[in-house]
Amino acid sequence: MKLTRNRKLRRFFDVTKGIFGRNIVLVSGLMLPYIIMPAVSLKASVALTIAMLFAVLMGIAAAQFISKLDDWVRYILITLASLGGVALSRLVIRLVSAEIFDTLGIYLPLMAVNSIVVLCAAERARRENLLHTAVYGLSTVVGFSLVACTVGALRELMLSGSIWGTPVATVSFPVAATVFFGFIMVAFFGAAVQAMRRVIVGINLRLDNPTAEDLLRQQEERMVD
Repeated sequence: MKLTRNRKLRRFFDVTKGIFGRNIVLVSGLMLPYIIMPAVSLKASVALTIAMLFAVLMGIAAAQFISKLDDWVRYILITLASLGGVALSRLVIRLVSAEIFDTLGIYLPLMAVNSIVVLCAAERARRENLLHTAVYGLSTVVGFSLVACTVGALRELMLSGSIWGTPVATVSFPVAATVFFGFIMVAFFGAAVQAMRRVIVGINLRLDNPTAEDLLRQQEERMVD
């Protein structure tokens, strides 16, 4: 059995591990609280992404300089660095919307201790260089952003019929703001991604390993041409 196309697909997933290969929300199941609770609008989702980006990058940078210290000291310093990143992110988030802080509440400062900071900064930084760790960290932020912004935009549309505060439809579905509804949306997206991945793998197998009927049809088509 030939697996040429699926090997290429696997390499693609390895390169884009945090985005498509193992999306931290849809596949790994991490960062769910930030999606199902505060991500009720596109602005909130963008604000969460900005905070996560600053927290992850500051955490990774700190981890590279203190990789030789004891674990308990490293975790404290990495958390403080991530908290500094979140504090800096507030300056950028304020440009998105000054009122968004009321929506995010406690979830913004909690971004300093998110699981990606621990995985990227505390663990991967010990084994890999700064570039590889930063690339993985950025890919996880992109993967988180894709899910957060999609869920936030859809929930905002269902809640108020608007996108980024601009009315586009006459819709009012208050249930979309609940935690349960957010969890259901993430579950459906995760199932859709897994189903799409299985379909792509199946198509690649079919293309690499055509059946006798496929070969006969291809031969007839060549004869006609």
